[in-house]
Amino acid sequence: MAPFYEKYAEEIEALLGESFSSLGALTVATVKWVHERIGGPSELLVASELPGAPDTLECVWEALGGC
Repeated sequence: MAPFYEKYAEEIEALLGESFSSLGALTVATVKWVHERIGGPSELLVASELPGAPDTLECVWEALGGC
């Protein structure tokens, strides 16, 4: 009954059919998928994918070249 089910069903089923190492990995993949579909105007960054995989906000800032 969802209005856009037919349009996205195959893609969502493929996404959810993938094997993820953790719930966090599934969450990242889902957020990226939604971001692409809605045409998010900003760049989407994932901290664990930055150099050194920073684990604090301060370290993320440093990895992005902050002062």
